[in-house]
Amino acid sequence: GSFREKSDAEERKAQMALLGVVARVQTVNVDGVTWHRVRVGPVNGARQADEMRSRLAQNGIESLVMKNP
Repeated sequence: GSFREKSDAEERKAQMALLGVVARVQTVNVDGVTWHRVRVGPVNGARQADEMRSRLAQNGIESLVMKNP
């Protein structure tokens, strides 16, 4: 997820930690607006990405799979 407030991103990161998912917060600036992204990964392959996405969805956390450049 992406959040305007860093505290919201840190809260999501903590929720994920309770699920055993290691996440990190990445701060970026897009068109002059600061966003705090909660990132997981990298993961090994599409199957593992699907499993992670499914696990998060089962716990009410929406996610987006992104390909690493």
